[in-house]
Amino acid sequence: MDISNILTNVVAFAGGALFVTLLDAVVAQPLRKRRHARYALQHLSRMLHDSYEIYQRQLRLRELLVNSLLESQPSRWQQLKTEGFNAAFAAIYADMNAHQRELLVILRSLTEQGLYRLNTHLLEWEAENSLEHLFSAQRRQKPEVKKMAEALNAMKLHLKQWAEIYQAEFVKAPHHGSVFVGDPDVEQNRFPQMLKPTVEGILSWYR
Repeated sequence: MDISNILTNVVAFAGGALFVTLLDAVVAQPLRKRRHARYALQHLSRMLHDSYEIYQRQLRLRELLVNSLLESQPSRWQQLKTEGFNAAFAAIYADMNAHQRELLVILRSLTEQGLYRLNTHLLEWEAENSLEHLFSAQRRQKPEVKKMAEALNAMKLHLKQWAEIYQAEFVKAPHHGSVFVGDPDVEQNRFPQMLKPTVEGILSWYR
């Protein structure tokens, strides 16, 4: 639907600027807001999907690395693992074999070239897309949008902490494969797992 053509035809038919202004407020603006919300949510959904896929791949690589260390240095790894992954990797890094270091390099590259970029864009998205701008006042009262607001706030807290650790610890430490927020025991400010399905549910409103 071409809104500009509709408005042009209305001008010719009604011949009144006031009528066109009212039509724009009642029809065109809500349609533009709906279209913007759909595109913004689709973009967020794609970033969340990509971030999840990279993280899952990192978990698989980390498991391979840990299993390899268990095979080559079982007693030492058992002693170190309670300190957390990065601390343990740092302690054993000098004695890693070529295969183990290769796994760590791949794990690290996924952080540098994948998660860092995506996490930066996710923070930018959150800053640039207020829920007041995306949704009407009525929709902001829906439980799905309230859940999304809660999840976005949790995401922001997690990613800010992630970015701080990335700059302060990860960049200068070759033994760091990833950024483990809250490692080793209970992660604080976890990335909200409910965000992606919540966004997907809200996107169904626009289909």
